[in-house]
Amino acid sequence: MNEMDYLYRRGIDPVIRFGAVDHGIVEYEERSVIDDFKDYPQTIGEIRSDQTQLASDWTPREALIDLLRQIDNGLDVPGIVISYTVKEEEDKRYTKYIASTQTHNEALAILTRAAWLVNVAT
Repeated sequence: MNEMDYLYRRGIDPVIRFGAVDHGIVEYEERSVIDDFKDYPQTIGEIRSDQTQLASDWTPREALIDLLRQIDNGLDVPGIVISYTVKEEEDKRYTKYIASTQTHNEALAILTRAAWLVNVAT
């Protein structure tokens, strides 16, 4: 991760002044990077998925926005693991994940419970 990414993730907006880059001088300006999804409108895919309980009825983006809306409305989420597939080419895909948990065991517990829920739901 480069310095600019590091700063953006922490809500700091780097402001590079004219001529300062040549000398390695960067000034920083605080900014708010938090979007509020509390009142973000529901999409047709979200509504359809709520009714049918089918994962195929909504997009990954709609699923993430639904979770963000719930969190911004007060849902307490102490740990999360998000696993996703990236399509590299027509016949090649790979799986990645991001997590925010206190321990590796908590991440594994979340994944195990999710796998069980998927099996029960089908």
